[in-house]
Amino acid sequence: MSKNKKFNGILTYVGDGDLRTQLEKYIEDNELQDHVVLAGFQSQTEVPKWMQKNDILVLPSIYDGWGAVVNEALQAGLYVVCSDACGAADLLNDEKLGKVFHAGDANELSDIMSWCNDNLFVIRNNADWRRRWAEEHIDGVVLAKYMVDCLCEEPTNLLY
Repeated sequence: MSKNKKFNGILTYVGDGDLRTQLEKYIEDNELQDHVVLAGFQSQTEVPKWMQKNDILVLPSIYDGWGAVVNEALQAGLYVVCSDACGAADLLNDEKLGKVFHAGDANELSDIMSWCNDNLFVIRNNADWRRRWAEEHIDGVVLAKYMVDCLCEEPTNLLY
C-alpha cells in the first residue's frame, strides 16, 4: 500500500543518469512503485510513443540551451512544466501551455505538480488547443517561414 494519499497518477521518467540508484531507493522507501515508472534511456524514435501515453512533460533542467523536447511535447498536446534554465520556457507564456519554475527550486516544482494533479481534467481538455497552438506557432513550416522572413526583410509574423 502506498504512503501517498493524494496522487493517483503515474509518473514516468524517460532518461537515465547518475542519480538513478538514489531515485530507486526513494521510490522504494516511500512505497511509490505503483506511481513511478523508470523507463530509462529511450531512443529519439521512442520518445513520441512515451509522450502519447502521458499528459504532462516535466523538464527540470539545471541548464538546457533550448530543450527541443518541449516543442515535441506541445506538438503532441502535452502540458509542459520546465525550469527557467530551459530556453524553451519562453514558449510557456500562457498557463494553458504550461508552467515554469526556478531551476533547482524543488518546493516550487512540487507546488506546480500539485496544481497539475488538481487540474488534470483541465489539462487533458486543453490538449487539442495545445496541438493547434503548436501547429500555428512552432511547427517546422512556420519556423522556416519566420527564419526566411528574418533573413529577407522584417518578419511578417511573430512566433508567439
